[in-house]
Amino acid sequence: MSSLLESIFKYFIEYKYAFIFYLIILLLVYFNRKKFEIHAKIIALYKTKVGLKLMDRLARKYNGFFQIFGYCGIGFGFAAMAVIVIMLAINLFTLMTEPDAISGVSPVIPGIKIPGSTIAVPLVIGWISLFIIILVHEFSHGVVARAHNVKIKSSGILFFGPIMGAFVEPDEKEFQKREPSVQYSVFAAGSFSNMILAVFASILLLGVLPLKDSFTEPVGFSVGSLVKDFPAQKAGIKAGDIINGINGKGIKNHEEFQKEYQYTRPGEEVTIKTESASYKIKTAEKGENAMMGIAGLKDERVLKNRSLASRIAFEITGLIEEFLRWIYVLSLGIGIINLLPLGPIDGGRMMKTALEHTVADKKNALAVFGRITLFCLALLLLNIFYPGLKYLAGKIFF
Repeated sequence: MSSLLESIFKYFIEYKYAFIFYLIILLLVYFNRKKFEIHAKIIALYKTKVGLKLMDRLARKYNGFFQIFGYCGIGFGFAAMAVIVIMLAINLFTLMTEPDAISGVSPVIPGIKIPGSTIAVPLVIGWISLFIIILVHEFSHGVVARAHNVKIKSSGILFFGPIMGAFVEPDEKEFQKREPSVQYSVFAAGSFSNMILAVFASILLLGVLPLKDSFTEPVGFSVGSLVKDFPAQKAGIKAGDIINGINGKGIKNHEEFQKEYQYTRPGEEVTIKTESASYKIKTAEKGENAMMGIAGLKDERVLKNRSLASRIAFEITGLIEEFLRWIYVLSLGIGIINLLPLGPIDGGRMMKTALEHTVADKKNALAVFGRITLFCLALLLLNIFYPGLKYLAGKIFF
């Protein structure tokens, strides 16, 4: 138990700035709670009229486009609904059958490392990206609803604990009277727009990456880790060393190294050059392969020009690349997960509407929807918490 408490303390120290940020958010919501509508004691809604006039103007001017946009999202929405359920089921099966498996599903909290991964969404860039993604998602719901003359009563921000989101509030009584195709199109519009945003971000990335590389030149590749008692470690190579040569030939990246190394036989001696020294290594044998025992290889590049202007341009390009990368990743994830046929989220509302209009008895339709929601909720929670529960069990009982 003491090791568990020690792990929790280390976790808090590692992410102290993120915890301080989220604590400030909680305190701001608490001290301004009279301005919020509180639902289920943990969801706080702050209603505004921001963006409603813009939705009206765009819906009037491009009415046909937004109606077609919404209808196009329907097929995508139902297809993605099936895909996400299958993906969650496969992921859970892998977690339960493979001891070292890492979950492909996890809550994403900017500033805090994704559980079971070395990846952390940056606090600042992460929240800027999320704000844009959520804005696009909710605005799309609103503008497609207005294209079908469904009244939008309010827009605003919401807080689920310290986690921020956004919403648009249609006139539900009016909305429920509309034909199913209109309801489907409004529900699907948010996630469909997220998919388009992800594609757009990936296209921009294809242009930014070569621009970023134009400021730099390759200098070899770094060693992430070494296998204990294998030749590279015994020879004195260390994690972080940058390898830039093999057998007297200079190399610029891991691919060039591999082309030279692939003909090395087990037990043969090779000369490895790093930035600081040269090492003679007699490779180990493993089957038919010559093994050195290096892992986590990463190509390294340095600035061609060390001038201040060049460094600033490189840093700015790097920030743009990181921003677009997270827009792509988060937009894809949020768009797909919102189509899970679960309760009040978009996929759930699409499924509920479909059942109400295909099952003759409304009570039976709601009963079926309830069972689907419980199944999907259990599936999602197991995907998220199973690795953590297994880790805690190991800490407590072993």
